[in-house]
Amino acid sequence: MSSETLLQVRDLGVTFQSGSRTTVAATGVSFDLRSGEVLAVVGESGSGKSVSSLALTGLLPPPPSCVVTGSARLGGVELVGMDEAGLSAVRGRRIAYIFQEPGTSLNPVYDIGFQIGEAVRLHRPEEADVRAAVLRALADVRIDDPARVARSYPHELSGGMQQRAMIAMALACGPDLLVADEPTTALDVTIQKEIMDLLARLRAEKNMAILLITHNFGVVASFADHVQVMRNGRIVEQGPTAQVMGSPRDAYTRGLIACIPRLGEKRRRLTTLKDELRAS
Repeated sequence: MSSETLLQVRDLGVTFQSGSRTTVAATGVSFDLRSGEVLAVVGESGSGKSVSSLALTGLLPPPPSCVVTGSARLGGVELVGMDEAGLSAVRGRRIAYIFQEPGTSLNPVYDIGFQIGEAVRLHRPEEADVRAAVLRALADVRIDDPARVARSYPHELSGGMQQRAMIAMALACGPDLLVADEPTTALDVTIQKEIMDLLARLRAEKNMAILLITHNFGVVASFADHVQVMRNGRIVEQGPTAQVMGSPRDAYTRGLIACIPRLGEKRRRLTTLKDELRAS
């Protein structure tokens, strides 16, 4: 793992404006992410974890509907306030995203090879053989028959295979940072493990940083180097994974960890987050 700081975020804030209504979705978000490192951002729906990641590359509505403040520096280059042309060059090439539902992220009208090829043509215009790049990307995510999958349409693939195709598309342009927003939630448990193992291998091979957005501490335990816990748009706890999971300081963090299913607890009611917060 490199000691180089790839992404430095300081006091990032996201505010939505709808008529006279103002909603602060995130405030005071700060963290560092190094090359080859995995940072997991954990929290319930509405905690601000996804909007913070989308704010990095201008994927939120433009002002005045949404205002992003603070600083996010990628390799020393400021992203907050960067113009659209600059952000377009960052998206895909430097920072790539994969999302929860590959079936809705993939275009049903085009085959997988065309969609990956479009990403290569857009972000790597110097690539002479786009088809070869597409097949390499599919092979990288351990697809046994890249040529067949390249000819396939999304509806012809299983959910797990669709997610592999999405990962291949995200990595086809060699990004420095992969943002994985709930990448396994829509998959069954066996496929979830396969996808997380795949991401772990790709991270090691490519020294790629990963920003993992999840509500599942069970996934975090075996995958992330550091954890950041968000609630109501704020970071309530952060630190090395072993430290946060072994000795959580915040009641909200303790509640999330207590909700992880464990063997032998099928018939015993798990401590709920509400119980944990009431007791604090």
